[in-house]
Formats: sequence, C-alpha cells, structure tokens
Amino acid sequence: MKDQLTEGLQLKNEDQFPTVRFLKCPKCAQIFTASLSGSDHCPKCNSAFDGPEQETVLLVENHNGHVLISIQTSILRIADQQNLKQQVDKIISESPKSIAFEFRSAAYLDSALMNILVRTTHELSQVGAVVYVISSNPQVIDGLNSVNLDQVLKVCTGQAQYQQLISMQ
Repeated sequence: MKDQLTEGLQLKNEDQFPTVRFLKCPKCAQIFTASLSGSDHCPKCNSAFDGPEQETVLLVENHNGHVLISIQTSILRIADQQNLKQQVDKIISESPKSIAFEFRSAAYLDSALMNILVRTTHELSQVGAVVYVISSNPQVIDGLNSVNLDQVLKVCTGQAQYQQLISMQ
C-alpha cells in the first residue's frame, strides 16, 4: 500500500530553496528581488545595490560544552546561510550542552535563519540540549515571538542574561 502511495511522488528538500530578498533601489526607488549570486542591479535604472558585499563573519566559541555562534554581520547571501548551516551541523555532531545564536547586526530573521533555528532546536531537544537566541533588537525578538519560537528556545536580550542562564545549567 505504501509503495502505491509514494510511487511517482517526488519530495522536495526545502533546504535547497533560497529565501527571497527584496531590495529598494536608492536612485529610482524601484523594488526588486535580489539575485542568488549577490551581484544585484536595479532592473529599471541598472544601478548597483550598495548593500554590504562582505562575507558574513561567524565567531564560534565553546565554553564547557555551551557553544556560542556570534553572527557579526547581516546574513544576506545564500552562501553565508549555507556556511552557517554547515557550522551548526558540525557543532550538533559534537553533542553540545547548548547552542546560542547571537545576532549582533541583524535587523530581522528571514525564513532561512528561522529554519536553521527550528531544525537546531528540534535536533538538540531530542538529547536534552537547549538553543538560545541573543539579540538586543526588538524586531528580531518580535519575529521570534510572532511564530512562537520563544516558546521552544530561550531568548536573551544580551550576553549577561545568556551567561547567567548557562551558569545555572
């Protein structure tokens, strides 16, 4: 019976589909979707997008099994999201007590980042480990609250609060 149901069915791996970014041209105010390569030009006036071109900087620290991933810049490129995902997969394979994501410059968390948080929370919850998000930006925290992620991971508004929580574990 199962073979009949799945015969001819193709399942898609959602990790292969990028999140769409929208940009606003600073010259003509045209709103357009960003390219996957990171090289973005306005389709109306052909102006180059003056957004950050630098690669995302990830700092990873391990303090007695509590891993802190500090994301120093905004994650705008697909390659940066994949790099973060690979780092998280490596950390999960090492069985940490907790993983904390510190978003230092993020103005918001897009669906790809939320997917990484959900997947990490799911995997770590199976072994009793905890996921933290550290951000002082109210928009980031509101985004987590709006999809109820604050119910399944721990949200901290700063490093001091995070350090206090892991010291109690």
